[in-house]
Formats: sequence, structure tokens, C-alpha cells
Amino acid sequence: MGDLLERFRQLPDSRRGHGLYHRQRFVLGCAAVATLMGACGYRAYEDTCSKFTERQLRALGCFPDEDGQLRAPSDSTFRRVLMKLDPRAFAAIVGQWLLEQEVSAIGRLAVDGKVLRGSGRRDGRPLQLLSAVTHHLRLSLGQMAIDEKSNEIPALQPLLESLALPPGVLITADALHCQQKSAAFITQELGGDYLFGLKGNQEAAQRKAEALVSRRLSPLGGERGVGEAS
Repeated sequence: MGDLLERFRQLPDSRRGHGLYHRQRFVLGCAAVATLMGACGYRAYEDTCSKFTERQLRALGCFPDEDGQLRAPSDSTFRRVLMKLDPRAFAAIVGQWLLEQEVSAIGRLAVDGKVLRGSGRRDGRPLQLLSAVTHHLRLSLGQMAIDEKSNEIPALQPLLESLALPPGVLITADALHCQQKSAAFITQELGGDYLFGLKGNQEAAQRKAEALVSRRLSPLGGERGVGEAS
């Protein structure tokens, strides 16, 4: 965690005024650990971090108050810090840190689009994000906002480019991303591989795949064809 806390120093603290007890990097470190432990939301962060020992709080960068006590941040402190944070800069720091931990843990990434609950744009539509999530850790390495008049497809390439992924990574995505351009980018530029869903949005490819499967796989109970798993 020491390395991650040092990287949090890069983020400017927009809070002003007297009485700032907790340093920003300590609050962010607590939020990161609480998230890894399954907490979600400001109150959950406070509840989780209130159980930390003094040794754990000190390791996260906590300083004693006037009475010499070490205290975890409150839910309002988490809210003030996280609401004013640059989300792209924060995601870039955390994502890069995760990428440098265990390479095998990021060997498989799922790319998926989600609607941000409670958000709204000028046209009244909610904000949509395209995220890259590890299969193993189930943590988001990065995310990108989808343009108002667009969809997930154009956001795939810049999202993956921003992550500096290792060669051989497997990218999984739903049928929306079953595009030749996306597949070529993953294999030829990233040096990885892909596993895309295939549905009716690619009718010609779907028919070819169904015909190929029917030729290579024998009926249940018969002799196995070429490519059939035992």
C-alpha cells in the first residue's frame, strides 16, 4: 500500500480552510482498502475503516489528533474528498497500480458498458461508462465516458490503450463489440486475444459460425468430430 499512497500524492487536494484533520492520501487509502474488502458507499467506508487497528491506520498514513488518538475518516469526510476528486486521474493511478501487482491477475479483462445511476446529461439521458474489469479480481482498471450521440464501440480502443496492457491479455465483451475493427486492434496492436459474443447483430458471421459448429461437432452420443472436447 505504501507505493499506492505515494502515488496519491500526485492528486491535488481541493479542500480549503482550517481544521482539516485527515490528509487526502490517507482518506483515499482507506477508501481503496475498504473497497477491496467489499464496502460500497460513504457510510460503508466509515463502518469498515472504524474497525481498523491503530497499527493499520498508521500504515495508511493516519496522524494522531490533539489527544494523540488515531481516528478513521467519517462518511462526510469520504464524501468531501471523493466528490471533489478528478475521477480520470484517480482511475488512472489505481488502474496502473493494479496492473503492476500480479500480471496473471490481469490476464483476462471484461469490457462492459454500464449506466451510471442517478446521473443526467443535457439531453436528459443518464451517463454511460465503458469499463475494463479483471475477471480474477473483479476490479475496474479503467473506465471511459461514452459520448452522448455514440455507443460503446468507439470507446473500446481508447479505453484499452489507456491501460498499457501486457501482451497476451484476453479481452471478453458482449455481442455489441463483435466488430472486425475491434478484433484487429486487440490482436494486432495490443498483441492479445478476444472472446466476443455473437448474436443477430452480425447475421452473416452468425450463420457461418453455426454452420462451422454443426460440421465440427457430432450429435450427442455419436463419435466426436474434429475440435470437440472430450
